[in-house]
Amino acid sequence: MRLNVVLTVMIISLLGIAGCASGSMNRTPDELLGLTVSGLSGVDHYTFKGTTKIAIGDGTVIKPISFQGEVRNHEQLEVKSSDSDSAADLIHPLELLKEIEQSAASTELIAAESDKATAVLQIKTDEKAAARLWAGRLRSQFKQLQSSIPGTEVSPLQQQDESQASAQFKKEWDAELARSGRLLEEMLATLHVSSTYKLQLDRSKMLPLRLQEHTVLRYKTQGQQRQETRSSDVSFPSLAQRRK
Repeated sequence: MRLNVVLTVMIISLLGIAGCASGSMNRTPDELLGLTVSGLSGVDHYTFKGTTKIAIGDGTVIKPISFQGEVRNHEQLEVKSSDSDSAADLIHPLELLKEIEQSAASTELIAAESDKATAVLQIKTDEKAAARLWAGRLRSQFKQLQSSIPGTEVSPLQQQDESQASAQFKKEWDAELARSGRLLEEMLATLHVSSTYKLQLDRSKMLPLRLQEHTVLRYKTQGQQRQETRSSDVSFPSLAQRRK
């Protein structure tokens, strides 16, 4: 009798696992994206790593940036980057997925790259929604810059003039911030953003495995048309381990 009970429990468990995977086969791409966002929101600890490349209008690629990060207790984000200045600009993976879901204009399943275990989605964002998100990010970064005034270096022989030098430096710094702020707003007023994402997800766990981004930003500054292209590739090693 006890053996029958054990076998019954095992069969129910196996059916449950199979049912979860097979159930995802009937989900729409939009549902798969939403469930992946929900799935990641329920994970309190995971790691991620990736690279970002930025190219300016003539195709010149700025030095690629590599990074790795860890999320603890859902919200605590720690990031290490090959470029220390860019580390603070990296977005929490869950927040990024939420932004993608909220700004999605179309979400399609790439059947040729999907199977029973994983699904690959291609998401194209609404250009106006994407532009609003990027404007918010850039204004936030500029606000952080405004609140941090670099220190001035004054030699011991010039200590008596330190106050005067500091005042002059702050005046120049404020003038530069004002000029940069005007250029930023000019850029944002003409900003057009086109973003396409490719998301690979685990069908049974409903968790992201890899996220690729291709974003083109077009804008005007000082009367000149500019373009920047951003490409990133992020993987989630610890979430992939959960599949084993």
